[in-house]
Amino acid sequence: MAEQRMSAKLTTLARKRGRLPALITAALIAALILVQAVLSSLAAWLGSGFYQRVSFGAVAFDDFTPWQPYFVESFVTVTLPFALGVFLSLWLIAPLAGELTVRFVIMRGLLASAVGSVLVLIVAIGMGFVTMIGFGFDIRGFAHSVIVAIGTAVNLFIYTTPIVVLAAVLLWLWLREHPREYEVSGLIDEL
Repeated sequence: MAEQRMSAKLTTLARKRGRLPALITAALIAALILVQAVLSSLAAWLGSGFYQRVSFGAVAFDDFTPWQPYFVESFVTVTLPFALGVFLSLWLIAPLAGELTVRFVIMRGLLASAVGSVLVLIVAIGMGFVTMIGFGFDIRGFAHSVIVAIGTAVNLFIYTTPIVVLAAVLLWLWLREHPREYEVSGLIDEL
C-alpha cells in the first residue's frame, strides 16, 4: 500500500507543470558557469604562457604546452549537479510566479542556490566514498574528502548565489509579462 502511495506521489510530481521555465533558467545558469570556467581556464593558460616567455625568453617557445580544458571534470561533477538542484528547486520546491513580491523571489533564488549546493555536496561525498572503496576504505581519507566536499559546496554557494538570484529575478520579470494559466505552487507552499 505504501508503495502505491509513493508511486502516486512520484507520478504527481512528474506531471507537475512549470518545468520549462525552471529548466531554461537552470540551463542558462549552467551555460554561464561553463563560459566563466572556459574563460578562466584560457586566461590562466595565457597568463602562464606570457609569464614563461617573460621569465625565460626565447627558450620558453621550445616548451610550448597546448591549452588543456581542465574545467570538464568540474563541469560534470559540480556545475551539472548544481544546475540540477536549481532546476528542482525552481520547479518542485519553490517555483516562481508573477504574483510574488521581490523579497520572496530573492528568497526562492537563495533557496535554489542552497539546494544546488547541497546536491553538489551529496555528489562530492558520494564520489569520495566510491573512490575510497576503490582504494580500500580509509576513514581518515574519507573524512578529508568530506571536508573538501563541504568546502566546494560552500564556495559554490558563495560565488553562484548572485547569478542564481539574478536569474530568479529575470525569470520573475518574464513571468509577470507572461502569466501562467495554471496555479503555481511548490513543496514550500504546501507546508
